[in-house]
Amino acid sequence: GTAVGDGLTTGSRNIFSGTYVARGVTASADSIVMGHRAGEVQSAISNTVVIGSFANYLAAGTITNSVIVGVAAGASFAGEGMVAVGHSVLTQATGPRNTAVGTSAGSLTTTGSNQTILGYGSQGGATNYNTISIGYVVTTTASNQVRIGNLDNDHMYLFGREFARVYP
Repeated sequence: GTAVGDGLTTGSRNIFSGTYVARGVTASADSIVMGHRAGEVQSAISNTVVIGSFANYLAAGTITNSVIVGVAAGASFAGEGMVAVGHSVLTQATGPRNTAVGTSAGSLTTTGSNQTILGYGSQGGATNYNTISIGYVVTTTASNQVRIGNLDNDHMYLFGREFARVYP
């Protein structure tokens, strides 16, 4: 592609493909970066997969041990240990060790860390840490919090048995 890995001076076992991909990267190892402007301004990438147009394209720094897949996924992230899968997932996140799956999951996370976010539009909180949000548009409101389901969920089953029910 056009302008792929322009600044690479040290690298091994990499695959870069697309336009304006990994342009600022000077060092890279064991990584795959694919898609228009993917990883464009990172300075170093190692042990990482970035796939999708505009995936991880705003962050300038070093990214390691991460998997970022989806349009604009992990756009601002430079650090270690992100897993972002879906369109516009963890787009503002700069904190380490966040995992989000689902369209717009974790899109409001900024410096929060150690968040696990599963479901369309679910959020772990901008600065919260150690949170788990599971379901459709589920949001944790404090650190060290677990939320499963939203206000529309009124039955909970575990191992095939109902163990909780909310009555209006």
